[in-house]
Amino acid sequence: MKYLLSGKLYCGYCEAGMVGESGTGKSGEKHHYYICSTKKRKRSDCNKKIVRKEWLENLVVNETIKHILQPDKVALIAKRCAELSAKENSQNEELKYLPKRKKASII
Repeated sequence: MKYLLSGKLYCGYCEAGMVGESGTGKSGEKHHYYICSTKKRKRSDCNKKIVRKEWLENLVVNETIKHILQPDKVALIAKRCAELSAKENSQNEELKYLPKRKKASII
């Protein structure tokens, strides 16, 4: 089972990472959820309740679409990525010529 928020989700109580987990209920039905890693390891040191996987992942996807994946925001993100890429390319070009400059200064 894939947990979309693994490595991206943190506990609001103790700030530890939240991890994907599954378990089988009394009825035999399998449940998928996120649990605080502190609570999972130590069994009681954190008061964060488990959060249903499907509910949380749907919430995150819907809020991302609502607040981030809007045309104006996507355009701004694309512009900023292009600026960063141009800056990185410029720095790489400078680095490429450093060995030649070093040789020239030695002679």
